[in-house]
Amino acid sequence: MLPLMMDIATVPVAVIGQGSKALMRLEQVEAAGAHDNIKVFAKEADDALAAAAGERLIRDWPGAARMGEFRIAFIAGIDESLAREFATLARRHRVLVNVEDLRPFCDFFMPSLIRRGDLLIAVSTAGKSPALGQRIREAISGRFGVEWAARLDEMARLREAWRRDGHDPASVRRLSEKHITEQEWLT
Repeated sequence: MLPLMMDIATVPVAVIGQGSKALMRLEQVEAAGAHDNIKVFAKEADDALAAAAGERLIRDWPGAARMGEFRIAFIAGIDESLAREFATLARRHRVLVNVEDLRPFCDFFMPSLIRRGDLLIAVSTAGKSPALGQRIREAISGRFGVEWAARLDEMARLREAWRRDGHDPASVRRLSEKHITEQEWLT
C-alpha cells in the first residue's frame, strides 16, 4: 500500500450506487472538495440520495461511453454482480475504482478520516477491517479537535513569512519545530 493524498477538486468522479452507502460516498467526495465534477448514477435513487445529488443525479447506470469520462469511481450499495460489472468497466477505461465492502474489486481503499480544515488524518487497514480503522480514528480524534484547523493555518502563515524572509527549507523546518514545541500543541 502507498498512501496518497489526491486533490479531487478537478478530477471527474462517478458515484455509482443506491441508498445510504452511495450517499455516504457522495458526502465524502464532496467533503474532499469535489462538487461540480461529480456525477451520481442511481437507477432507483431514494429521496436522500436524490436530494444530495441534485442536478448531478443520473437515474440510470453508466455505460461504456459514460464511464470513460471519469478518473475515479466509487461503487456502493448495489449487489456484488452489478458492482463487479461496473468495476470491470471502470478498469477497462483506466478509471480507478473503489467498491464498498468488496476488496478484490478495489484499486484503492477509503481510509477512516479525521478532517480538521486542511488537516487530514487518515487511518487505513487496506480494506481488511474498516471497523478497526473506524475505532482507531475514534480513539485519536479527540486528541485532534477543531482547534487544529486554526493551528495549521497559523503554521502556513508562519512558514510563508519565513520563506519570504529568505529562510532555506532546513531553517523553516527548525523554526516550525520550535514554534510547535513552544505552543505545546503535542505535549
